[in-house]
Amino acid sequence: MQIQRLDTKGASMSHYAIIGGGIAGLTAANALATAGSVTLFEQSCLLGGRAKTFESDGYLFNLGPHALTAKGIAAQTFRKWGIRISGGNPSEQGPGKRAVIICNGVLYPAVGNFGSLITSRMFSLQEKLELAKLLSFTKHSDVGRSESVNEWLSRRVQSERVRQYVRMGLRTATYTSEFDHLSAKDALRQLALTMKTGVVYLDGGWQVLVDDLARRAESMGVKFRTGVNVERLSEVQADRIIVATDRQNAQRLTGLELPPSIPAYAACLDLGLTELPRDAPTVAFAVDRPLYYSVHSAAARLAPRGHALVHVMKYLDGTSDDPQSVREELEKYADIVMPGWRDLLEQDRFLPHIMVSAAIPTISTNPVKSSAIGRVAFAGEWLTSQGLLADAAVSSALEAARSVSQAGSIDTRSGSDTWQPR
Repeated sequence: MQIQRLDTKGASMSHYAIIGGGIAGLTAANALATAGSVTLFEQSCLLGGRAKTFESDGYLFNLGPHALTAKGIAAQTFRKWGIRISGGNPSEQGPGKRAVIICNGVLYPAVGNFGSLITSRMFSLQEKLELAKLLSFTKHSDVGRSESVNEWLSRRVQSERVRQYVRMGLRTATYTSEFDHLSAKDALRQLALTMKTGVVYLDGGWQVLVDDLARRAESMGVKFRTGVNVERLSEVQADRIIVATDRQNAQRLTGLELPPSIPAYAACLDLGLTELPRDAPTVAFAVDRPLYYSVHSAAARLAPRGHALVHVMKYLDGTSDDPQSVREELEKYADIVMPGWRDLLEQDRFLPHIMVSAAIPTISTNPVKSSAIGRVAFAGEWLTSQGLLADAAVSSALEAARSVSQAGSIDTRSGSDTWQPR
């Protein structure tokens, strides 16, 4: 399929092209739709990128255990645009919901406040006292901008068990265990946000979000060209272009040497069960290993009625893990958390190496300034413009749309009067 050439000669309306149909590209398309004519190019036949959802016999599988920060910039922006966000959080207290933490193969009730910390059997008295002092660690103002998570923990925490516990919380909030590189300041800010507002697992999977964003953009005149691989920016004639691809393709298209980034990867075992084993928790966080378990169907409509959709995940750290060994590790973790699951298994899918985030905020992060590269701007979570994960993708897309708009009539407000792009 040939690229549509956008002819701007003699026309008063601005023409915009967006390359990439993931969350960042779809956000940019919606933001620019009121500023002129917009065409979005996506090399795949389907929109969504890593936000796609796949259905199998009534089970709805995201590409890993996606969660949307309830009051992050992405959720604020989508709600303002009328995009439906429905679902819940399996960590929340409620009928049939139970959260646990696991250490050395033993299950303990989750520690969510001072009262549960005092009664916890997992920590010694000295560890409880140290952790109590850190209950407000997400608000610490002494965290250096160039300080990694591990550097901060070494300076602030004496007990290795408490360090493990804090790392567990940061893994859950940031989806990475790259603590030698992850910025402590950004990680603690993200943890504070998720602890304060919670996260949402979406009814119907993230495909619902993708489809609603596409429908809204199309209703405002955005044209979609799927199955089109843009090889060179010169193939697309437009007043302004937003490159909403990964960093590698952005470099290829522009010929620019962009700042390096460290992506986050994970291995995920998805389990569709005829029912959840009796007394199984809905969330289980491993303290001493980079493992995570969550029954997403306990919070969102993702499985047939009465059935369960479970994610068991390992945060990868860049080492070459053998896929078979990782799968066995995840299955054994599931044995600890919900004994008897193998007899109830109906669907399973193993993703040995998925990209969870295109970039983590590191102690040496040098964000690309989208307004400083002529008629081209960038969008994507690898820019870590504001927040992490979907929030980074959306905030960078809004910033890119603002920078390329000639008329200044774009719809980029997030719903928060205090937010301004950097």
